[in-house]
Amino acid sequence: MARSFLGELYRRKVVKVGLVYALVSFAAMEVAGNFFPALHLPDWGETLVAALLILGFPVALALAWAFEVTPTGIRLEVAQPRTGPQDAGSAPPPQAPSAAATVPADGPGSGRASDPGQVWSVAVLPFADLSPGQDQGFFAEGVAEEIRHAMSRVSGLSVVARSSSMAFRDSALDVREIGRRLGASSVLEGSLRKWKDRVVITTRLIGVADGFDIWSEVYDGTSDDILAVQSQIAAAIVATLGPGPTANGPVIRGNTTSPEAHRAFLKGRHLCDRTGLKDLQRATQYFHTAIQLDGLYAAAHVGISDAHINMARLGHEPALRAMPAAEAAALRALAIEPRLAAAHKSLAVVLHRFYRDPQAAEEEFDRALELNPGYASARNALGEFLTLEGRYEQAIEVLELARDVDPVSTMGSSNLVLAYHMAGHHDRALDVAEEALTLDPQSPAVHCVLGLLLLQRDRPDEASRRLQHARQLDPADPETITALAGACRALRRTHEMDRLRQAMEELRDRSYSMPYHLAAIAAAIGDHEAALAGLEACAREQAFHLVKARVDPAFHDLRTSPRFQEVLLSRRSDTVPAPGTFRGQRAIRDQLRHHPMAGLPGTVE
Repeated sequence: MARSFLGELYRRKVVKVGLVYALVSFAAMEVAGNFFPALHLPDWGETLVAALLILGFPVALALAWAFEVTPTGIRLEVAQPRTGPQDAGSAPPPQAPSAAATVPADGPGSGRASDPGQVWSVAVLPFADLSPGQDQGFFAEGVAEEIRHAMSRVSGLSVVARSSSMAFRDSALDVREIGRRLGASSVLEGSLRKWKDRVVITTRLIGVADGFDIWSEVYDGTSDDILAVQSQIAAAIVATLGPGPTANGPVIRGNTTSPEAHRAFLKGRHLCDRTGLKDLQRATQYFHTAIQLDGLYAAAHVGISDAHINMARLGHEPALRAMPAAEAAALRALAIEPRLAAAHKSLAVVLHRFYRDPQAAEEEFDRALELNPGYASARNALGEFLTLEGRYEQAIEVLELARDVDPVSTMGSSNLVLAYHMAGHHDRALDVAEEALTLDPQSPAVHCVLGLLLLQRDRPDEASRRLQHARQLDPADPETITALAGACRALRRTHEMDRLRQAMEELRDRSYSMPYHLAAIAAAIGDHEAALAGLEACAREQAFHLVKARVDPAFHDLRTSPRFQEVLLSRRSDTVPAPGTFRGQRAIRDQLRHHPMAGLPGTVE
């Protein structure tokens, strides 16, 4: 919370006022020291001036905190300070009007659209949790996400994706700088304070050009009102931005009218973005709770689908179990709400990664973006799909569009770098990787892909240094270990190659996805027989990562091998069940029983 408080000090210009006051005070003391003796004023005059300046300092800071300058004049600050937890026994938040809005007149930097055809962009920052117990972070995050999603369906309005906005959680940067980095013309920030059954939501829409408020509002109601309030805020912002943005049909979200189900869903989604097995298992439990409270809650079914996809991607759950479960949940969501874009996107991932049916997968990706053109996650996933299918120029076009609304996405940047590289645009690939690192210097994935590029450009020394840094950031990342082994091979560091392979084997029992990574490191160090045998095993298990083999740099030397080509063609094998059908649970248990991770928490018994 210290970072959040510091960010509030910067936003309210308290720091700037303090610095200016100190400089003015120093100048005043210099003047007093020079002129008081010349005017034969008493010695205690300088002491009086110093005392007044010292006493005035906290007053200046207090005024800077409480008031702000807007295009309509000086007004009282309405946002709650992000100062950390408050005493649980303190009084409940004061009552506020249900719609206390301030909308300044049109003017430079106001954020209002003067040209009906102009596209405006908004970044919705994570809302601060100002509740006494500091335990409503998932709720504050969920409210911001629902507002973001509602606005993303408005034509003429570009909304920065969640993953990029979340990168600036608790940031001390000025809101205008955050907006510039995200390529947004306006920024929505807010806070949520929950006391018993009452909720106060404070929102401010700020113009990036000048830092002035375009619009602000305070909502005060109960938890039961929150579903309606989210839509009200989104509608008010769209109306404020001017005549350009217009509603793009009804908002299809597969939502619920049950506040209890909604809260369970928000808790699940808050955990679903994490990478730990226990977090993802808890996420599915919350989604199931939401469905028990409202069986027609389509978004909660999508949450279950995405949680299983993430578990398969991260190796926490075998694809033979995770992906049919993900497909079943996505199909249930679409049975409830056929126009739910998130469900089409989840189904597309299953069709591609598990059934290896690119035609059906692309149809689902296209349907998701047809329903929600501003859906950055689906556009990034489509770009990854096109890259893995060898359609690099199309992937570049899609991923560049995704980067416009999701500029800080690590996955999007990594996919774009790989697409440029595979298309032969090596210099552009390096430029994109460097640009991504300026936005997120601590991203191990971007450091890893940059190291791979340097290795492919025959710069193994630089590649090794970059990959060593990536491994320091994430020591257990199998892709970094594989790439580093390839660099060691180019540098003829045989002993280090063996150590890296041993490190990968030590990770074997921690991940269901490890057979693919073991095959990749075998290929990277030149053990082609072990690599091919590993890929053939992955094909039999319908491994989640197998579709990456086509473009994975580790397999560069194997691409002309007939056995390698057979693995790629095996994706349309008759042993793969048709979409919408599932293997018997007994058959799945039989295939998993002898896996090294069998018996661990979360595995099939």
